[in-house]
Amino acid sequence: VRGRTMSTPKLAATIIVLKTRKNVLKGESNYKVLMVKRSNKSRFMPGAHVFPGGICEDSDTNQNWSSILQHRSINNAKQQVIRLAAIRELFEEANILITEPVLELDFDHAKWRQLVQKDSSQFLKLCIENNCVPDISSLYPWSNWITPVQEKWRYDTYFFLATLNNRLEAKHDEIETTGLDWFTPEQALNSFVEKKIFLPPPTWLTLIQLNEYKNIEHLVETSKSRVISPIEPIIRHEESKMMVILPGDNEHPTKNSNQKYFFEEEESY
Repeated sequence: VRGRTMSTPKLAATIIVLKTRKNVLKGESNYKVLMVKRSNKSRFMPGAHVFPGGICEDSDTNQNWSSILQHRSINNAKQQVIRLAAIRELFEEANILITEPVLELDFDHAKWRQLVQKDSSQFLKLCIENNCVPDISSLYPWSNWITPVQEKWRYDTYFFLATLNNRLEAKHDEIETTGLDWFTPEQALNSFVEKKIFLPPPTWLTLIQLNEYKNIEHLVETSKSRVISPIEPIIRHEESKMMVILPGDNEHPTKNSNQKYFFEEEESY
């Protein structure tokens, strides 16, 4: 937007939670992915279906995390912060807590979830008092999306895969999210085409990529050796429509894909 100063992207993280499914027909995915519906009051992507996640907070950089994680801590400080934020945000938005060991059913999810939602530093206290650690090694990198420079609210978001290890039912929080669904990638894409749900471009393209993998084990194994490069779309306005130019499109300066992805919407990205 002319006259607007480009903002620095905030570091953020999101988790694509995978859950196996039964009675799978030939050609179908043997897993579903968790998606939450953002509140219509959200300043960023209101009403959209997305994977749970959010920005990294100062509490995610607390030096005490390294002593708690011990041998699980990783040398890359930035990646450790991102993974901690991803697990914390998943708990806040969807009630799924990825820890080692997995907390038993008598763990007071409701109490701690409310505390962490109000104060992100409570996540560290949760782990200390319940003798658990965020299982950051169970997150597998998938992609890194950077919001276009034209946008006011910009994020440098890392996407991770994780398989469900929580026996409690996933629940949206009625604060940032107002709904929750489990879709196969194909189901989510079809719902978008039928205008039943709205998908932001990064979510849409991620689902297209996931839909190429029908087997959850193959998908996870692929992610373990996946090379992650930043993806930064370009926005172009033509008449009353907005077009998002994605990597792989001829008009995007980074032509490192043999596949074309073109996203056109009347809504703002």
